[in-house]
Amino acid sequence: MSHYLSFRTSRNAYHQVAELFDFVWPTAAALWNLRWQVQGFADSLGSADQDVLHGRFVEGSGINGANLKSACIDMSWDKQQQQFAKFLLVDLFAIYEGWLETTLTSVGMKSLLNNFQSPSDPNKPSAGYAAGLTRLSSAASPMLTNAFYDPLKRHSKNSLSKLNELFIAYRF
Repeated sequence: MSHYLSFRTSRNAYHQVAELFDFVWPTAAALWNLRWQVQGFADSLGSADQDVLHGRFVEGSGINGANLKSACIDMSWDKQQQQFAKFLLVDLFAIYEGWLETTLTSVGMKSLLNNFQSPSDPNKPSAGYAAGLTRLSSAASPMLTNAFYDPLKRHSKNSLSKLNELFIAYRF
């Protein structure tokens, strides 16, 4: 997929996102399996304290402070998936912000950085992504517009109509 991306900054961001998901999904699957093993082990003993669980599942890993009773018995899988989602969002936002700064710097528009990190506000017409898009497109190249913008506008995953809501969620 990254070979379809024309800009190095976009290819780098794509690889960072792929690397992140290559780590997160197997890690989530491993945690799901660990939960099953810890719960089964504790059930077979009737109960298991933290030291017993640590000795069985953590010892030798070099990891300290892993509370398997809390993580695998007391906490629900839904709650752990929410935790993974938070980690994922923080990392994805960091990748986006790095991509954004590098891209805007490369086109001489780093001053728009804050615009593309904020929703638009009718009370502040010079702030937010809409003002940034207006300023960025004021020097638009017809060749680049035809090559990139029009096909991206038509893409099924385009969310231009929901962009303000997405920026509100991003700022949250």
